[in-house]
Amino acid sequence: MGRIPTMPKDIKQLKRLAEEQGWTVEITSKSHLRFLPPDKTKPQVFMSGETCSHAGFRNGLSQLRRAGLVVSG
Repeated sequence: MGRIPTMPKDIKQLKRLAEEQGWTVEITSKSHLRFLPPDKTKPQVFMSGETCSHAGFRNGLSQLRRAGLVVSG
């Protein structure tokens, strides 16, 4: 039985969770993160590389979920 993903609390945990699920995570020239899903029919997601805004982090997490990232919590 596989590990059940938990709710990430910061960008590092979110990046690690995405990579464990087969996503590719790149840093852009403007220090944003580009999340590329393993399913190429799903959209890529961009997020700020810093968690200075709780609302921004939650919005990015919602976009990642809609694109197929499995997160519990």
